[in-house]
Amino acid sequence: MALPDNVPGEVGACPGMPALSAAHAVLTDGGVKGQRVLVAGGAGAVDRYGVQFAHLLGARQVITTVSSAVKVEWARRAGADLLVNYRSENVVERVLEATDGAGVDRVIKVDIAANAVIDMEVKQRVANAHNAATKAACGAPR
Repeated sequence: MALPDNVPGEVGACPGMPALSAAHAVLTDGGVKGQRVLVAGGAGAVDRYGVQFAHLLGARQVITTVSSAVKVEWARRAGADLLVNYRSENVVERVLEATDGAGVDRVIKVDIAANAVIDMEVKQRVANAHNAATKAACGAPR
């Protein structure tokens, strides 16, 4: 892909890393086809790609968390089926309600340090009763 003349190579290379990181998280352990997936923080650069890839690669349901009304719209445009504002809503209750109590098959979080407490609560309390949720994460600790 050719970059415009005014875009330096190091800037043009940046979008690839978020997309590749998200693709790795979505495709790990056989992918997400037919699964209910929670992408934590779906308005961030990498996790927004995670929402898009999960949607495009056949996830049965894509749920994501966001922290503001503005971010709701960003994540919705990425393809999320359900958006939960983790600052004003109970994530566990909303996920269980949206999945008729079944929970999710996979929790995807690229920046594990950002929302680790919420992610672990969801994994422990909302994992699919028949097949505990897979946690796909990558990134660096803070």
